[in-house]
Amino acid sequence: MLWINLVGWTVIVMLTVYAGLLIFAQYYDCDPLRNNMIAKPDQLFPLYVIQVLGDYKGFPGLFIAGIFSAGLSTVSTGLNSLAAIWFSELDGTKFKTSLSEKNAGLLVKFLSFSFGILSFALVFVVPYMGGLVSGATAGLLAGVFLVGWLEVGANIAASQGLQVLNPLPTSIEGCSGNTTSILPTPRSQEAFVLYRISFLWYSLLSTLVTVIVGILVSFIANWWMDLKPNKSSVPSLITLPSMEPDKKKGARDLEGSRAVHTSPCEPSSFKDTGVGC
Repeated sequence: MLWINLVGWTVIVMLTVYAGLLIFAQYYDCDPLRNNMIAKPDQLFPLYVIQVLGDYKGFPGLFIAGIFSAGLSTVSTGLNSLAAIWFSELDGTKFKTSLSEKNAGLLVKFLSFSFGILSFALVFVVPYMGGLVSGATAGLLAGVFLVGWLEVGANIAASQGLQVLNPLPTSIEGCSGNTTSILPTPRSQEAFVLYRISFLWYSLLSTLVTVIVGILVSFIANWWMDLKPNKSSVPSLITLPSMEPDKKKGARDLEGSRAVHTSPCEPSSFKDTGVGC
């Protein structure tokens, strides 16, 4: 099943890259963004569809319908899952036990509707965030998972920077009509290196930072508090040095326990003399 998913993702990525090449070939000498035809780079693809396929009836509408269908299917699945998770958290409470099956279904629908309203409200905030949230949180979640797998009880810390994305070189020499261009004032110095990191590196960098910092903090915490986890709580696939039980300390404790519970009398002495200790 995983290989089928890989094939599907490969096809999607190839189609996306091919669409990007077509758009760049169409607008490399007349950038709509620099020509003030559009306000955001996200509007390039719809503009391309309207200009190229606008004369064919049905194609622009089919394109918009596909975008809305893809977005709504993803959002609806997430909203239903979120409502089901919230409802499952009510297990064992008096509120849930008093609900009938019909009322429980209505409650789940109400939760899904409420989360939908909240998601719609966030639409007005997300455009100002760009790709920061998705790029940073994806790597952070992967790092938390890896540290939780490798180090039991690790503390996590991570940071993120801002994004400066350098687009492909374009011009407006091929545009028809009169245009006025304003020469930008060159900056005296470049931005800090963290601000020039591409969003494509957010996932990898945040994962590495989370794993490295989490393991280091776990080592320091275990050494400082002299903590050793139980052997049953340590994953058998990968075991780091800080997770290995202290064999010498365990052997000393075992010898001390035997010394305390050893009796000076042998069982044979009871049979021979009949005298107890």
